[in-house]
Amino acid sequence: MEIKQYWGIVKKRIWLILLIVTIAPITSWYYTNKYITPIYTASSKVIVNKVSSGDYGQEQMDMGALATNIAITTTYREIILSTAVMDKVVQQFPELNVSSKSLLHMAHVDVLTRTPVMVISVNATDYKWAATAANAIVTVFKNEVPSLMKIDNIFILSEASLNDHAAPINDNMKQNVILSFMVALLFSIGIIFLWEYMDTRLKNEEDVSNLFGVPVLTVAAKLNPKDFQPQTRKSGRVGEAQYATANR
Repeated sequence: MEIKQYWGIVKKRIWLILLIVTIAPITSWYYTNKYITPIYTASSKVIVNKVSSGDYGQEQMDMGALATNIAITTTYREIILSTAVMDKVVQQFPELNVSSKSLLHMAHVDVLTRTPVMVISVNATDYKWAATAANAIVTVFKNEVPSLMKIDNIFILSEASLNDHAAPINDNMKQNVILSFMVALLFSIGIIFLWEYMDTRLKNEEDVSNLFGVPVLTVAAKLNPKDFQPQTRKSGRVGEAQYATANR
């Protein structure tokens, strides 16, 4: 088939393409707004850093311990994501109104590459609650490290702000609508070509020629059913004539 023939197939059923590519994005938009709950994330940062006293009474960082600080972040990550820490977070911050198991599923810890910096994040349907929970985890963790590791080397870099107007991390409205449009377009084009392939009717001279392998010599014109109706004529009696009379 030539490009012109392909375009003719598409043009013949363009209404189907328009119908599908209109319904699909609208359905995607409605579903995203109605059934997908927005999820917010709030994060706090801490740094693992051991400082020692210099010769002049000034605190300075032990550069030799930097590699150790980076290595120990893996251990600290596991401590944060343990029930020992989460149980105390729930106990010390009852306003969170959550179980330690649920909080453990909502929290995650990331270690920045080649740095002793850790990012403690909490995902929740309410941003302020997530920020409060992230700050609570950081506070409890910092207080528990000296008793667990016999060292006080945790410093809070930043806490999650309760006043930020954060956007949902799962806000994929635009992406979902565009994706549904593209899928609907490809699907509708596939449907019309399948429809054309399944249609075995002979619609023109070319179809007949391709089927029988012989050229078409003549074509019978399409007749209107009205052409088969008998013609009626007005009949009159023999010898009957029309007269015009005038009154004197």
